[in-house]
Amino acid sequence: MKIGFEETPAAPAGTYSRHLAELLAEYAPEHEYIVDGARYKELDLYHGFRPGLPLPLLRRIPSVMTVQNLNFLRYPHLYSLPERLVLLRLYRRALRSASRLITVNRDAREELSERLRIDPGRIEVVMPLAARVPHEPPAGAQLEAVRRKYMLPAEFILMLGTVEERHNHKVLFEAVGSLGERERAIRAEGLGAAQREAVAPDPELPGLAAGRARGPASA
Repeated sequence: MKIGFEETPAAPAGTYSRHLAELLAEYAPEHEYIVDGARYKELDLYHGFRPGLPLPLLRRIPSVMTVQNLNFLRYPHLYSLPERLVLLRLYRRALRSASRLITVNRDAREELSERLRIDPGRIEVVMPLAARVPHEPPAGAQLEAVRRKYMLPAEFILMLGTVEERHNHKVLFEAVGSLGERERAIRAEGLGAAQREAVAPDPELPGLAAGRARGPASA
């Protein structure tokens, strides 16, 4: 069977698709896993992670859709009215088309069922995949190269994800600002860095993680 995954280059959905395809190829090698939009016509099954599913494809083959959350309904004040209306339309259409739905926890499953009236029998709860990371710490030269590329100070706070109000960056910096002098310096640098949202390639993530600010217990 040829199983396709959503292709979203340089975005969390695309990164997750690649990791999932690699892991499934290791544990279930009898199938072929495809993360390539140019090959969608070959697929026997499609797995998407966003509401904009390719409808012409879904009319021909079964599909699975993973829904992380319904934040546009849970936190409507963080989205404009046009954004909410578009997302609602896309989600309703995609959820009707998908053969099976996946959520990351029971709360998300209940939210899907209650807010969008989805039959709970169509929804499976599956924990998200944890991507593998190298066990060996990055070399000093790699750490320095990553710091220079992203113009990072000697110590910084690493938060993975997009810079959006709902991710509570402001709350974190306010909390850090109430700590000691060292932490306030980190806050001042971090406030500027938070405005420089960047997409880091996978090979650079270990360097970013290793270079972040560490507390006394892990220093």
